[in-house]
Amino acid sequence: MITEPARPACTLPSLGIVKRLLLVEDESAVLTALRRYFEAVGYEVSAAPSREAAESMLASAIDGAIVDLCLSPGDRPDGLDVVEAIRRQQPSTRIVVLTALGGTDIEAAALHRGADAFLCKPQPLPHLANVVSRLLAD
Repeated sequence: MITEPARPACTLPSLGIVKRLLLVEDESAVLTALRRYFEAVGYEVSAAPSREAAESMLASAIDGAIVDLCLSPGDRPDGLDVVEAIRRQQPSTRIVVLTALGGTDIEAAALHRGADAFLCKPQPLPHLANVVSRLLAD
């Protein structure tokens, strides 16, 4: 479970430019914690609890995305479909896959399909924010 710190531990490196972040996570408590944290540190956040919801949000420009690997019951990595859709529709968007399923095979698949970073849950929110911030600064 990802928990929220008392106060955000990072800030955006941008020069007054608000970065748009898409969060894709099927666990509502995790999605809420991520959304609150990233809004508190200055991101404009859109949240999607499913692959379908995420794909419908791709009509709007996003700078970055954090995508859970498994978005439906079972261990089907349908988050990879979201990664591919983002990469296809918004090639410059930076993508982090955040998952409870680790392993070199699934990490390789995520990176091959367009993810820029692969992290296993749980991750401290400040660390996740730093990874996102570094990707968006490139």
